[in-house]
Amino acid sequence: LNFLSSRMSSATIMGRLPVDVVAEGITERKLAALHQVDTLNLMLYTILMIMTVLTIWIFKHRRLRFVHETGLTLIYGLIVGLIIKLCTNGNSSGAITADVQLWNTTANVDSPPDFLRLSVPYYDGISKENQSILLRYKFDSNVNVFKEGLLEEKATFDSEIFFNILLPPIIFNAGYSLKKGHFFRNIGSILMYAVCGTSLSVVVVGLVMYGFTSLVRLPFSLSETFLFGAVISATDPITVLAIFNDLKVDSDLFALVFGESALNDAVAIVLSQTIERHSPSPGSEALLFDGRALLNSFGHFFGVFFGSMGIGSLVGCLASLFMKFTKISQYPLLEATLFILMSYLSFLISEAAHMTGIVSVLFCGICQAHYTFNNLSSDSKMRTKQFFEVLTFLSENFIFTYIGVSLFTSQAHLFNIWFILGAFIAIFIGRLIMIYPLTAILNVGRRPPIPMKHQHMLFFAGLRGAMAFALAIRNTSSPQMRIIYSTTSLIVIFTVLFNGGLTVQIIEWLKIRCGDQSSPELDQGMLFPHSYNRWDKSLLPQKWYDFDNKFLKPLLTHSKPSLLETMPRWCLPIARLFTTDLQYQQMHCIEPGLYIGTVNEAINMRTLQDYFISRVLTVDMFPPEMHYQSVTYLFVMAKDLSEWNLMADFDRCLEFIESAIQSKENILVHCQEGISRSATVVAAYLMKKYSIDENEALRRIQAVRSIVRRVPNIGFMKQLNLFFKFGWQVDRSRSEYKLLTLGKWRKLHADGLTKSSISEMLSPDPGDFSPTNSTDGPKTLYTCRKCRRCLYTQQSLLEHDKKKPDDNCADIDFILPVKWMEENILQYQGKINCPKCESKLGSFVWSGSRCGCSAWISPAFMIHRCKVDRWMKY
Repeated sequence: LNFLSSRMSSATIMGRLPVDVVAEGITERKLAALHQVDTLNLMLYTILMIMTVLTIWIFKHRRLRFVHETGLTLIYGLIVGLIIKLCTNGNSSGAITADVQLWNTTANVDSPPDFLRLSVPYYDGISKENQSILLRYKFDSNVNVFKEGLLEEKATFDSEIFFNILLPPIIFNAGYSLKKGHFFRNIGSILMYAVCGTSLSVVVVGLVMYGFTSLVRLPFSLSETFLFGAVISATDPITVLAIFNDLKVDSDLFALVFGESALNDAVAIVLSQTIERHSPSPGSEALLFDGRALLNSFGHFFGVFFGSMGIGSLVGCLASLFMKFTKISQYPLLEATLFILMSYLSFLISEAAHMTGIVSVLFCGICQAHYTFNNLSSDSKMRTKQFFEVLTFLSENFIFTYIGVSLFTSQAHLFNIWFILGAFIAIFIGRLIMIYPLTAILNVGRRPPIPMKHQHMLFFAGLRGAMAFALAIRNTSSPQMRIIYSTTSLIVIFTVLFNGGLTVQIIEWLKIRCGDQSSPELDQGMLFPHSYNRWDKSLLPQKWYDFDNKFLKPLLTHSKPSLLETMPRWCLPIARLFTTDLQYQQMHCIEPGLYIGTVNEAINMRTLQDYFISRVLTVDMFPPEMHYQSVTYLFVMAKDLSEWNLMADFDRCLEFIESAIQSKENILVHCQEGISRSATVVAAYLMKKYSIDENEALRRIQAVRSIVRRVPNIGFMKQLNLFFKFGWQVDRSRSEYKLLTLGKWRKLHADGLTKSSISEMLSPDPGDFSPTNSTDGPKTLYTCRKCRRCLYTQQSLLEHDKKKPDDNCADIDFILPVKWMEENILQYQGKINCPKCESKLGSFVWSGSRCGCSAWISPAFMIHRCKVDRWMKY
């Protein structure tokens, strides 16, 4: 050996080769040989997977009518398995087996040793003596009369790989990709098929097989035939569902087939474990369970099933809470990684607690889809969806490839033609009794009933697949279990090839409706918290919907209504702990048809559609970035500042809201955060509609939208108070209103005056006036004393509270800027001249000026009364 030669010199000095050197050489040679075989084996399966992907791609363009991708994957595996079998037939590929007998040990069949120490002789060429080396071997399996072949051995994987690596992502994705709308709409029927139907199928198949094996004198006990019934009752209609999806088959039929297969796997695995646990011991002559064992079996089944369901649901809910209250969404890679690890953790915790990891990971997937998914960032939503889709695709196709390969390479196979024949008869009868009688019971109270053609399709869709194969391969310790394993493999291959190949033809024969464009995710019952489907007649679904929407969703996600709105008052301190800022900032229905929210809802078409919003009132600095043709918009520019005169726009805002309500349209009133500006407008609407003051209006808003606990800014509150004093109208002639206008002028000056920015703020120009001109109604006008040009009206006159009552303000009129001043007031201060005769009328100062009564007016536009005449027109 080259390895030994390289160390010969040092060994020669010692007189003979050290034992550790010999052991190291043996280990390296064995590992090198095993590594080569493992690499060839993995390369073989990788090539098969590549062929599968290419085949599916070709089938996307040109499909064979009676062959599906999954069936072709099985065929590829069968061909490769046959080649391996023929190439290694009669050749052990260098594998050596030594028979060892135990002596002086307490090991027995109930507790076999985990390791064996074997003394192997060898001849030491240095010392010219026979030596021995002690090697340790690890426990593998009960080999019985299996033939040893290294390549065949390596082409067969440990069954634990299926349960711990391949099945969890498949089952998790079944829950994670659940079409919630139609699934929950048919939840009663799905549970009937999955729980009652699977249990009934197990009993029917077990009894039929027990009678058949007794007839042909096969040594099977009742517990073993029941175990076979549990294994083979796990359906996996992956081929049928893929075709359903391509053809867009009736959504209710899709939901029934998918839902039954998803929950059916969970029930089948718990039933199989229960039967194995409570079966009579191998040496027992008992053929039937006694009464205590039967009760224990039921207790074990429900304990394991609901215990596993609880673990999976708990982990999913904890993950949702973590994603809700942390900022990990700022790092989508970490967020998606944590999501994947916590999902797999549910499987491991359940297995460690002697529960069923498959059940846990299924319900964890359902909880993650229903709750956690809503808390993820958009990047993580896409990553997790795509990750599990790819992982499920690879796992499923690998399993079907392996089923084909293992049919020829697995040493555990033991075929019995009579058992195989009886198995096909039994599963046919079991499926028949499971579908038609149960559906007849369901149709008594189901509206609409499940039609007969859907029942035929449900019967035909009972394919067996990955779960049945994984349950069968997990235990091949006895001849009976080896027969079950072989029979299950054949049934999986036959149903995938035969049923899968004829699915399209059966759909056409039964004239099942295809091209269904309805989206389960857009089901109204899932979008609106307090609405039910017309099929949800039973009390249980309605109670669950209420509990989920009023407690679980607000607790675990950012959804609305929040716990502050749904929980009793005495729970409010706790509810606040589980309410996030995002929940505070979402859309709320103040009263039928009137919603208040943020800019995020205004630009989200899905949200607008969900709430049937057809009008949007924007009270913000800028209009929404997104406009939709189906929505009518009104934009009112407003800043969230105390000096901003929002009252000036009350009339058109309230008119727009009232128009929507009268037309029975839903309207969204929003600003940036939905706290101040939008709340002020909505409060004004409520005040006018119900003739209430501003405090009562805000109380009604806060009762629904608690984020408005911080009342609008103090300036807006003053405006609401004036609106109430003015009799729920905007009276621009009142001095209080004019003072509000000054605040807006101050803000414009601080931001930098431009002609365009002040144009809309200027009071109208009354134009030339002559006492002989006729006008309608009484009017107070002020004209230039020199040229009689009409300068301003009483509405532009600014009244103010006198600081010193004894003093008077008779010398100067403070007015609001008028349109004819537009060209002259852009400077910091200056003169005010008559626009016609250019005579000096007064002055202006943007920073303000003090009146003779000591009142400070800012900005100040001052007209000397000696320069104007006052006229009363009637």
